[in-house]
Amino acid sequence: ISPARVDFGVLEANSLPVERLVTIKPSLARPLDPAIELSTDSDYLSGHLGKQELPERYELRLKLSSQAPIGPIQGNIFLKASSVTNHIFQIAVGGKVIGDLRAEPETLYFGTIPQGREQTLRGKIFAVRPDGKYGISILPASASRFIAGRMTDRATFEVLILSNAPPGRVNATARIASPKDKNAVVEAPIFAFVSTNVSTRAQGAGPAANH
Repeated sequence: ISPARVDFGVLEANSLPVERLVTIKPSLARPLDPAIELSTDSDYLSGHLGKQELPERYELRLKLSSQAPIGPIQGNIFLKASSVTNHIFQIAVGGKVIGDLRAEPETLYFGTIPQGREQTLRGKIFAVRPDGKYGISILPASASRFIAGRMTDRATFEVLILSNAPPGRVNATARIASPKDKNAVVEAPIFAFVSTNVSTRAQGAGPAANH
């Protein structure tokens, strides 16, 4: 089927729900069954197959609901071609929902750091409300054993890779959010490589803290 993937792009949470109209072309020698079955594996996606626009081309209306969470959009739409063949087409759906907050830097890249030494990066959040209070958490939860986050004031934060971080790649996320506003959220990816290399240890390699 064409297209095999539909991308909603980057959407602000307060703009939801949104719809996309897509023209699809199934790879079938005959028209789709008018009673075609449509399903999805996502709680936030729905779809409706509309009229036949041109021979072998159909109008597909996709909707992302207002309940879609902050973060990547991941789901699939399934089209059962007919009750005779049971052929199923799959269309992947992607994109990203962002909250009202913005972080700088957007990505927390520590680079290569020596094992056994604590490393810190500092950042700021923007679009904060005057009365806003924000907390920071590390995802996945298992990463919080060796990564910590803290708000140093209402609009600045620190992320620390602790001295007990195991060697190897670090891939996690710092999530900053308001407990009172579900759209006041921003997520900043965390990347690092913890090295056991002796020369790295001797040089004390690691990022300078951002101010």
